[in-house]
Amino acid sequence: MTLRLPIARVLALAFGGLVAVGTGSALLLGLDTARSNTIALRLERTSRTIDRTVVQLLDMVAPAVRLAGLAVTIDPTETQDNVVRLLRGSLAVSEALSGVAILAPTGGGWWLASGDPSQPRPLPFDSAVTAATLAFARTLTGPTWLPPRHHGSLAQATVEVLAPMPDGGAMVVLIALGDLSRLMADRDTSNDETPFILYGQSMVVAHPWLARNGRPLPDRMRFGDTSLAAFQPDTSRQAPPPQALPNGRTVAYRVLDAGTEERWTVGVHYSGDLAAAEAGRVRTMVIGGVALVIGALGLALWVGRRIARPAAALAVAARRIAADGPEASIDLPASRIGELQEAAGAFRSMIDGLRDRQRMRALFGRYVPDQVVEHALSSIGEIRPERRDVAVLFTDIAGWTALAETLPPDQVTAILNRYLDAVVPVIDQHGGIVVDFIGDAVFALFGAPVASANPAADAVAAALALDAAAETVRAELLTTGVGLGVTRIGLHLGPATVGSFGSRDRLKYGAAGDTVNTGSRLEGANKYLGTRILASDALLRAAGPDAPASAPLGRVVMAGRAEGLAVSVLAPLPVDPVAWARVAAAIGAGDEAAVTLLAHYCEYHPQDQMAKAIAALAPDALAAGILRLTAK
Repeated sequence: MTLRLPIARVLALAFGGLVAVGTGSALLLGLDTARSNTIALRLERTSRTIDRTVVQLLDMVAPAVRLAGLAVTIDPTETQDNVVRLLRGSLAVSEALSGVAILAPTGGGWWLASGDPSQPRPLPFDSAVTAATLAFARTLTGPTWLPPRHHGSLAQATVEVLAPMPDGGAMVVLIALGDLSRLMADRDTSNDETPFILYGQSMVVAHPWLARNGRPLPDRMRFGDTSLAAFQPDTSRQAPPPQALPNGRTVAYRVLDAGTEERWTVGVHYSGDLAAAEAGRVRTMVIGGVALVIGALGLALWVGRRIARPAAALAVAARRIAADGPEASIDLPASRIGELQEAAGAFRSMIDGLRDRQRMRALFGRYVPDQVVEHALSSIGEIRPERRDVAVLFTDIAGWTALAETLPPDQVTAILNRYLDAVVPVIDQHGGIVVDFIGDAVFALFGAPVASANPAADAVAAALALDAAAETVRAELLTTGVGLGVTRIGLHLGPATVGSFGSRDRLKYGAAGDTVNTGSRLEGANKYLGTRILASDALLRAAGPDAPASAPLGRVVMAGRAEGLAVSVLAPLPVDPVAWARVAAAIGAGDEAAVTLLAHYCEYHPQDQMAKAIAALAPDALAAGILRLTAK
C-alpha cells in the first residue's frame, strides 16, 4: 500500500528539508571556502615573503659576481696600482661588498676593504686557506659562490665569490651577511611570519634574531628558534610542499642551488591554526541557520494549509468528473494563491471544453462518421489532405427512383431510413465510414481517416454483410407490398486523395481520384451485367486469404473509360462455376468462340441472370479480349 501524506506535511518536510540542506551546505561550503581562502592567502603571502628574501640575497651577491667577473680581464703584467684603482671603483658600487682580495699564483696577495679602499692590506686568510682557495680556483671557468663562513678579522659572517685569473691567481669578493638579518628584522611582523636562510641542513645564514645578538652562522638546533629546530628541510627538490610542525606552526620554503657544496634554503614559518579566525563566525552562522530552518518549517506548514484546501477541492472535482462525466456539478473555492486560482480557472475551462466536445460528438456524430469526428477533434478541427491507398464501396438500389415517385413522401422516407438503418451499421462494424448519402446511394471508405491493416479485406466483408442485410430488408418490405429493388455494390482499391473538401465556410470529409470514379462505375456496371456485387481483381488480390469465392469476368471496359479493368463478381455467383470459367477464359483471350460458348452456357443454365445479361450485349462488346459496356 502506497503511503500518501497531506500536502501541508509534504511541503513542511520538503521546504524545511530543502532549507536545512541548503543552509547546512552553505555553512559547510562557507567553512571550507574560508579555510581554503585562508590557506591560499597565507600561501600567497608567504610566497611573496620568500620571493622578497630570495631577491634580497641575490641582490647582495649580484654585485660580487659582477666584480668577480672582472678577474679574467686583468692583465697579469698590470701594475698593482692600476688594479687597485679598478677595484676601488667597483667596491663603491654596492654597500654589501665588504672587500676584494687578489691571490697571487705563488700564494701571496693583498686585499682592499670597502671601509678603507685607499691602501691594499695583507690577506685576511692564512696560508692554508689561501693555498686551498687557489687550488679550487684553478678548477673553475668563471665566478662561483663559496660556502658562507665567519671571518674573524672582519668580525662577521660572509659569503664569498671566487673567480680564477689568467695568471693562475684568483679573485675573492666578500659580502657581509649581517645586512640580510637586519632587513628581516625591519620587516612588518604583524603577519606572524619569521623568515630565515639556511645553508645545508643546519647552518643559519640569516634570521631576524641575528640582527640583535650577532652570533655568526649558528646551528639551527642550538639557535633558540624551536620552529627551526623542529624543521626538517628537504633539499632534494627546489619547491617542496609546506611542512607542518608539532608546535602548530607551518614552514614554507624554497631550495636554491648556487653551485656550492650544499644547497641554500630560503623559507618562512608561521602560525598553522588557519581556521581559528573563522570558527566564531561559523558558530554564529550555525545558530542563525537553525533558527532559519525552524522558521522555514513553520512557514511551510502555514503555506501548506493554504494550498491544501483548494488543491483538495480540485481533486474532489476531478473524481466527480471521472465518475459522472463533464456534466457533473463542481464547486471550486477561490484561492488567494495566484497559481491555484489559475489552476481552478484552467480546470473550469477544461470542463467547458469537455462539455463542448461531448456536445459536438453528440451533434455531429449524427451527420459525420465517428472516426472523422475523432480525427477532427484530435487535429484541432483541421484534417489535412493526404494521398493513401483506400478501398471504396458504392451502393445503389435498383429502380429506387421509379419506386419513390409512386409512393407518398412520408413512406419514401420511412422505407429509406429503414434500409439505411440496416446497411450503415454494417459498414461501421467492418471499420468503414459512410462518406456520403446520395438519395438511396451510399459511398463508403475503408482505410481512412484511420489507417487499416487490410482495407480491401474490410471492404469485401462489409459488402457481403451489406448484401445480406439489404436482402433481408427487401424481403420484409415485400410482405408489405413494396417491391424494393436489389442493392448493387461496386468495390475497388487504389490510391486516392482523402481529406476535407468544400468551400471556406463549409467542408466535408471525402475522397477524390480515379479510384473513387472507378468504384462508382463498378457499382453502375452491375445494371448491365445482372450482378449485385462487382469487385476489381486488384482489391481481391489485396484482400489475400480473406477474399471470398468469386467468378472472373475478365477485363471490362466501363462507360467513360478507354482501358479495361480486371473484374470479378461476388454475388450472385454463376450457376455452374466450372463452365463459366471456360466462358470467361474465352472472353479474356479474345477467342471468336466466346460468343458461341456463352450461348451454350445460357442454353444449359437459363436461370443464370448474369450470363443472360452478358449474352444480351452486342457481339462486338466481347471483341479483343474485353467486355465493353457502352453505356452506364
